[in-house]
Amino acid sequence: TLAGIHFRLAQHFGKLLKGGDHQLPVTDKGNFTWMDTNYPACTPRCGYPVDIQAMWIAALRFVGGEWNALADKASESVMRYFAGEGGFADCLDAWNGEPAAQATADFSVRPNQLHLVTLGAVTDMDMACRIVDSCERLLVPGGIRSLAAGDSKYCGRYSGDEDSSRKPAYHNGTVWAWPMPLYAEAAVKCGRLTPSQAGSLLAGVLENINTECLCHVSEIADGDAPHAQKGCRAQAWSVSEFLRVLLLIGVRTDLFKS
Repeated sequence: TLAGIHFRLAQHFGKLLKGGDHQLPVTDKGNFTWMDTNYPACTPRCGYPVDIQAMWIAALRFVGGEWNALADKASESVMRYFAGEGGFADCLDAWNGEPAAQATADFSVRPNQLHLVTLGAVTDMDMACRIVDSCERLLVPGGIRSLAAGDSKYCGRYSGDEDSSRKPAYHNGTVWAWPMPLYAEAAVKCGRLTPSQAGSLLAGVLENINTECLCHVSEIADGDAPHAQKGCRAQAWSVSEFLRVLLLIGVRTDLFKS
């Protein structure tokens, strides 16, 4: 059962989850998050990625019982090691297999920290608002940048040679559709937006739906304006996340029909 799988996971891991093979050269790092470009690995996130910690805490809460204590400790560790003045770290880099206390916090502004709010890993509303405010700069109509435009790693165009141009851009500034509804969900949860305002924000996807592959939502777009659609033109997780959050916040989905 799903609960049984979560129970076995809880038995074998500690407070924070570490991933990535620190024994491999940086260009060949194995990736275990959705930012999974490889050969070369342009976003290896070797160490303690923030979204994995949020999912781990949610999994512990799902198992419940005695594992709630470990979830509490994991949440405390997230607050201790990830929290910053302008948001939460995207990853605690542990290139040599360091424990979390000795890892280096990477404060690149990415949307991954939104999982801390949507999955309930961060329950302090002031901290949740800090996360939402940090990610606001990533928003574009119908999507969210994978990295803030001011970052030195930012690539605003997804084009050209795959290994030397497209892979470096894929999760380093390219706009993605699927994580954008997480922003709306988190903003409603912490009171930054009303459900109606969040619905208006999500309505920015209509231009995407009405162009290219009609009635579908594309995978990605350029980080730079005019945010041309790229990648898969009909991406299932893009559609499903918009629908999930629209239903969650109680917005009438029939208003999105053309």
